[in-house]
Amino acid sequence: MNLTNNYKKYNKEELLTRLQVKERELRRTPKCKDINNDPEMPSVYTYYTMFGSITKALKEASLTPNRFRRSKKYNDLELQHEAGTCIKYTKEGLLNMLKEKAKDLGRIPTQDELNSDPHMPSFSTYVYRFGSFQLACKKVGLLPRKQGRSVKYTDTELLDMLRNKTKELGRPPAWYDLGKYNNMPARQVYTYRFGGIRKALKKAGIL
Repeated sequence: MNLTNNYKKYNKEELLTRLQVKERELRRTPKCKDINNDPEMPSVYTYYTMFGSITKALKEASLTPNRFRRSKKYNDLELQHEAGTCIKYTKEGLLNMLKEKAKDLGRIPTQDELNSDPHMPSFSTYVYRFGSFQLACKKVGLLPRKQGRSVKYTDTELLDMLRNKTKELGRPPAWYDLGKYNNMPARQVYTYRFGGIRKALKKAGIL
């Protein structure tokens, strides 16, 4: 089963043009959050796949990559957004920021609250670094640990879930989609079983 026609394929020229259009629309260099939150834009994952990083894509599009500074609030563990760019966070810093955010709200932050807060990493950052947002919450004691055995999937079930999610999203699921949805296993499951999400997508006939 090949689902290639169910999502948009971009060439490098089109990807760069879309960055330039987004920059004119925002009147500033687009952030990762700007890209992922715009349904008309290719995902950040697409830019990483084609160019190796957002910074490289911005440079190739003749745009100025965003600058960043160290955050004093988190004892210099984290690099925070200044003009807005993709920042590499330490796991310790991510957990500290999540704990502080939950403390401010008096509850666990939602996906929208993380994505709309310019001082917080995106929801997908937690999914990517910890396998799922729930696992990140558990590490700072925000979710009770469930007792019992974990769910085990067959290879066929895992591949079928990728096909179904591709139909639902209209594109192949990226690493940040895995663990984001309650009906999808974490990305580590696909890494362990197939050697990575891309290999699993190929095995499922999606790529």
